[in-house]
Amino acid sequence: PGSISITPSTISCSSTASVLVTIHLPSSVHAGDQLHYQLDGKMGTTFTLGAGYVQQSDGSWLLTAPELPSTVCGSAMGTHTESLLSSSGQVLATATYTLTP
Repeated sequence: PGSISITPSTISCSSTASVLVTIHLPSSVHAGDQLHYQLDGKMGTTFTLGAGYVQQSDGSWLLTAPELPSTVCGSAMGTHTESLLSSSGQVLATATYTLTP
């Protein structure tokens, strides 16, 4: 399986320090595959695997992206679960993070 790492895992929404999001997807996904973003069990955007993701020597995929807290603080304060799913609904990677004021 893949993984999502969000550092720090507790995000202060009043902070200006970057949040580092690292997504590692398994080699079972391929460039051009449709993937689904899910937050707290609710389906969000659909995107095509490609831009920003770098294929590794073992065929897996890696994306490392710094984000501003203002980008991830659109949800209510508290603990959230973020997942990436394949087009067939298989969970490829999941992370949990907490938003604080």
